[in-house]
Amino acid sequence: MKTKRTKTICPEKTEFAILTICHELNLRDVLSKMHKMFCNSYDKVWWDLKEITTTDFTAESVYNLTNFIKDHQDSYPKGMVVVVAGTEMSYVIARTTLSLLRLDGFEGHAQIFSSRKAALQWVKLADLLHSS
Repeated sequence: MKTKRTKTICPEKTEFAILTICHELNLRDVLSKMHKMFCNSYDKVWWDLKEITTTDFTAESVYNLTNFIKDHQDSYPKGMVVVVAGTEMSYVIARTTLSLLRLDGFEGHAQIFSSRKAALQWVKLADLLHSS
């Protein structure tokens, strides 16, 4: 017996600004993409940290990143910010950065997921709840 697959939306076919970093997570690339995030007109942002296996992040890098985000918080997207961090390394860096921002009083939001599937399911649910 065949099971019917539920149709999931792809961020590429919606109103998300897509920001992708592949293989190496380095501070220069992240800050460049963060600048793009703050300068775009989209309310929804999808970060895709694909197959991250190397990084130059240190405690100082995370500090620089959190300061950059706080300095631009007036431009932080008002809609969904989704981070798909599919490797342990990218997940730990994303979670640490968000936790430090929250400890410092930053009120911006982001949802971090370890898989694209989980992120898509959450977006679909959030859209359903928002539209009702």
